[in-house]
Amino acid sequence: MTAKKTFYRQGDIVLVKEDRVPATSIKKDNIIARGEHSGHAHQFTATAPVSVFIDPATSTQHVHVEHPAVLEHDTHENHELAPGDYEVRVERELDLVGEVRRVAD
Repeated sequence: MTAKKTFYRQGDIVLVKEDRVPATSIKKDNIIARGEHSGHAHQFTATAPVSVFIDPATSTQHVHVEHPAVLEHDTHENHELAPGDYEVRVERELDLVGEVRRVAD
């Protein structure tokens, strides 16, 4: 039997529960992504008990949540994340000429 994965979706961003943040990851600001058209950001408040990291080898972002924290966005529903570690995934789409690209927010 496969265990269910915990995840949170906010627009084109998905945070998937993982065992731990990779040791090679580097801490960065609390912004996960900015909308390419709107400029709105998927982010945690500066005072949130959260650390956002990026793995330089893969450019994958990871989030470590110490205590429940809110992922905010101006045009999407806010989500309260449970404590733990998460991998950030960005939704992709196939465009009309067959190129894979990030979904525009």
